[in-house]
Amino acid sequence: MSTVKLTLSIPERLLAEAKAYAIKAGQPLSQLVSRYFAILSGQEKEASISPRVRRITGIAKGSKADDELLTEALKGKYHLARGSR
Repeated sequence: MSTVKLTLSIPERLLAEAKAYAIKAGQPLSQLVSRYFAILSGQEKEASISPRVRRITGIAKGSKADDELLTEALKGKYHLARGSR
């Protein structure tokens, strides 16, 4: 795909925030803007997963649900409390 240079006028603060977001997302600002335009025009139906999220996907597979962890913690707490009397 060929590319063209685009000049935009936006507030400095917005540009600074956009650059910071691009760094956190691990993508060049121009790529983020290009994807945004693709979404607006209907060429891209969904925003794809960022590289950072892609790297951590699957870390929590098979982990216990929050309520299970809380139940176990409370059982342990009250079991120890009864045994210490």
